[in-house]
Amino acid sequence: MVAVRELAAALVVVLALGAAVAPAAGTVPAPGGGAQTDDTSQTVVVTQEFRLMPDRPGYIDVRWEFDIPEAVSEVRPRVPADAVNPRTDGFTPAAGTSYEWDGTTETPSLTFTVPVNETREVPGPEGADGQYVFVDTGDWAVAGNDGVPFGYTYRGDTDITVQQRNVTAGPGVAGRAMVFLGAHEEYTRSAHGQRFRLVVPDAADLAPSREEVFDSVTAASDTLRVGDRDPQVLMVAAPTTVDWGVEGLQRGDRDLYVTADEGVDTPENTWLHEYVHTRQRFNLSAETTWLAEATAQYYAARLTLRQDRVGFREFAGLLRRGTDSRFSEAVLANPATWSTANYHVGALVVGDLDRRTRLATDSASTFQAVFRRLNERSTATSGREFLGIVRGTGGDAVAERARRYAETTDRPAVWSATEHGEAFGPLPARMRYAIDGLAVRGPYRNGSLSASGTVRLVTGESVGVNATATNVGGRTGPYNLTLTRDGRVVDYATGELDPDGTAAVPVAASFGEPGTYALAVEGARRTVEVRRPAALTVSELAVDRGRVEPGASVTVTATVRNGADRPGETALTVARDSQVVDRRTLRLDAGGVRTVSLSVRVPEGSHRITAGDRSVTVTGGDGETTAGGREETGGSGGDATAGGATPGFGVAGVVLAVAAVLAVARALALDR
Repeated sequence: MVAVRELAAALVVVLALGAAVAPAAGTVPAPGGGAQTDDTSQTVVVTQEFRLMPDRPGYIDVRWEFDIPEAVSEVRPRVPADAVNPRTDGFTPAAGTSYEWDGTTETPSLTFTVPVNETREVPGPEGADGQYVFVDTGDWAVAGNDGVPFGYTYRGDTDITVQQRNVTAGPGVAGRAMVFLGAHEEYTRSAHGQRFRLVVPDAADLAPSREEVFDSVTAASDTLRVGDRDPQVLMVAAPTTVDWGVEGLQRGDRDLYVTADEGVDTPENTWLHEYVHTRQRFNLSAETTWLAEATAQYYAARLTLRQDRVGFREFAGLLRRGTDSRFSEAVLANPATWSTANYHVGALVVGDLDRRTRLATDSASTFQAVFRRLNERSTATSGREFLGIVRGTGGDAVAERARRYAETTDRPAVWSATEHGEAFGPLPARMRYAIDGLAVRGPYRNGSLSASGTVRLVTGESVGVNATATNVGGRTGPYNLTLTRDGRVVDYATGELDPDGTAAVPVAASFGEPGTYALAVEGARRTVEVRRPAALTVSELAVDRGRVEPGASVTVTATVRNGADRPGETALTVARDSQVVDRRTLRLDAGGVRTVSLSVRVPEGSHRITAGDRSVTVTGGDGETTAGGREETGGSGGDATAGGATPGFGVAGVVLAVAAVLAVARALALDR
């Protein structure tokens, strides 16, 4: 959001500042960057080459090569004051940082190393947490291009023209005032007589899509009718792996960078702010210099609103910053009082003058007419001259407001959406959608989910989305809220809302297969991970009695647990001697426990009752009964006894032990 413009004065002996030099009158650039000349003109062609130095981060190499026509007798380039390690071919050192051509080398060259890293504390909306304005990391660099300053003399009446070519050694893009060096992709779009070049470095993660960037700046190119458009605009998406001191910078007439994480759906649309700077040809005095950032700030927000990328509430919120008490002593015509008032108060004032001009002229004129007149001036515009321009476009009353707000601490009020519609035309209905909460539904659990992070489900569950639709536009209109799963609509809701109206809109999505899904309501997205349910385990199995009369029943109790980190289910089967006596499906949330009890009839004899990998033996028959049964097999759970049985042998155990001892004695006797 910073505009940097270099002013060069013409010297009697020509000083060629290549980054801003156009061919002299009467010359026509030839295809490929050359120049066609007639019999009475000759061209000095200067090629400036930029090269990365990976072994020396923070520095780049610059090489100047001159193609000198016959009529030129002397060439005197001047390297930057901070240049080091000069290497020459056909040049010798002269006074200061100047070099002289030896007069014989056909294509003399001068190579040197310059530092790139430039830091600055920048006030205003463009100020960031870091410090860099330009930077070189070794792998890539965003640097300024100051052109090739040199003087020359020539013989005879021949007209001498100058042409500069900017190139890179290796991957990169060299503009007239800015350079990017490093691996990248370049995209272009032509619209309204302009060719936009978007450079996306491999090291950058562009937050908006490149289509969104192009759509926004090309729409602004059409809307801004403030004078000639540059035939070409260079835009660099600056990687955010360094601590930038600015969110954007415009340099020269048509080069700019914006940090790659800046979007186009905010009233502080940095892409548009810097583009507006490219349309400024202002020549301002101290009294009017506030207009540079004020117009960039206002039109970036106004055009973003017009493009339906923000609502009026956001637009008005940006303007309202101009009424903040921290600017209470700021006077726009006095830069010493500003802090950042030229951005915030300035945008509010320009917006008010735009609206008042439209109302006063029945929209026959707007503040763009003032913008255009400022661009047409060749001398610095004083405060009085600015007021005259406003008077000529909007009348005396608007000019008086301009004087009052520029020369005093008075501030205009921010207007309402209705007032905005009266001056600018009613805003269309514009719906904003949001996810206010999520809930899980299904056979395992029902309840709210975390407001952030990945949503984790199991197959068979669904997500209920508590969404809202809000009309942030200026007219009543319909909403059509859609819930998508991996880009496909799975649920939707429609309705109608008045301006500033809000409706709660519940929608839902179910998940039948494992996988990772993107669930979205318009721009609000959540990641959903779906796994198969965990397997439940029987941790304990017990009966209330270990022996009963034949045909009587015991109560079997199974304890089922879910030790996994997600919901689970199992088909619990209870069997007596492999004969299924009960089967049911159980579902538990993570960490859940459930106890299942049922009655099982016990015929005469010893019988095994099983559930999961647990089992217990019960006996049906005559004689004394015990109060409990012992689990005989199973996993790693604790003992599955029931009814408070005492450890040790019961009657049946004693009988079996005696029989075993007698059998062993008989076998030993036979062996003798």
